[in-house]
Amino acid sequence: MICSHNEWSPLKEVILGSSIGFEFPSDDEVFSKAAAKMGLKSGPIDNKVIEETEEGLSRFESILTQFDVNVHRINGSYCPRDVCLIIGEKIIMSPTVWPYRRKEWDLIDEVVSCVSPYQKVYIPEDKRVMFDAANVVRCNYDIIYLVGYAGNLRGAKWLKELLGHEYNIHLVHADTYAGMHLDTTIIPLREGLVMLNAERVTDDTIPTFMKSWDKIWVHPNDLFDFQEGNYGSRSIHMNLFSINEHVCLIDPDQTFIRAELEKHHIMTKEVKLPHGKKLGGAHHCTTLDLLRTS
Repeated sequence: MICSHNEWSPLKEVILGSSIGFEFPSDDEVFSKAAAKMGLKSGPIDNKVIEETEEGLSRFESILTQFDVNVHRINGSYCPRDVCLIIGEKIIMSPTVWPYRRKEWDLIDEVVSCVSPYQKVYIPEDKRVMFDAANVVRCNYDIIYLVGYAGNLRGAKWLKELLGHEYNIHLVHADTYAGMHLDTTIIPLREGLVMLNAERVTDDTIPTFMKSWDKIWVHPNDLFDFQEGNYGSRSIHMNLFSINEHVCLIDPDQTFIRAELEKHHIMTKEVKLPHGKKLGGAHHCTTLDLLRTS
């Protein structure tokens, strides 16, 4: 069974990506336009970057298994979070903003078919629908959706129609954050507690259902930025991953966040992914939770 309703319930099964074979494409026109603005070049990544990243991912896997999590590793997808969205028992292959990323659907589907061969996989038939799965943050029956570069309004409407009236879709627009993905901006840690990027979110723009939650505000100067790279900002260091509501994985140098989490009785396990800004993802990005239990 594949089922995941939120970002914090006890994790039982997960896909963990790999940087092996990572390269930027030369045949994706949409990506090429964005790459020119970000200073990215097509082709493979330096071997040292891959080696150091895989060292971190191996530690990541080791910690997960210590918590009795079943880990599936796949080569060819460093950030499986971007290309597949699990909401409840629905498995959705995301029509990503960069078409070349959709090649990763087959890699995800191999794992999905092995774990739960009879569950239906949804792919939007309307070619105008576009969103990366990482544009979505799940809080049980409240779903936050970023409308912007990597997710259009048609995507939000399609998702609403698929999920039905049981779910509430809360839109976040470019006036809050105009970049890619939401998991460096709004990070729910458990029911009633959320970490927020103070550079982007204000009291006025917090999703309505979260206004009464306890909040951890993180400002840019709270983050220790040790990385080089243009495919990610300083905020990538907020990109933590929860094993459950009491334990999360995080970069060891983010002492401010670790201290704030400890105040809320959340233990941190440290994993260094030293090239997230070159590869476009950190701890949450490199995972796809397949099963979280209530």
